Amino acid sequence: MELPDRRPDDLKLHFRVGSDEVLLGAGEEAMVGGFILRAEQVHWDIEWHRSSAAVARVSERIAPAALRESSALMASDHIDLSRTG
Repeated sequence: MELPDRRPDDLKLHFRVGSDEVLLGAGEEAMVGGFILRAEQVHWDIEWHRSSAAVARVSERIAPAALRESSALMASDHIDLSRTG
């Protein structure tokens, strides 16, 4: 049995909204069941780097482009909720 000599580069995150399902790779997004779904980073390795994703509910009050931009920023930047300022 031979093991691969490089990491897989086709990993995907699985999202399920009700009965709808979608697989997204790094940097991909989709609109499913009233939600914008984005997979920013998809990791699997020995050091257990975490994948990051954003899920945002579509709203009539927020422009879709602004919602997509903010969800991409939220998923791509490290947010430290433990800091109190």
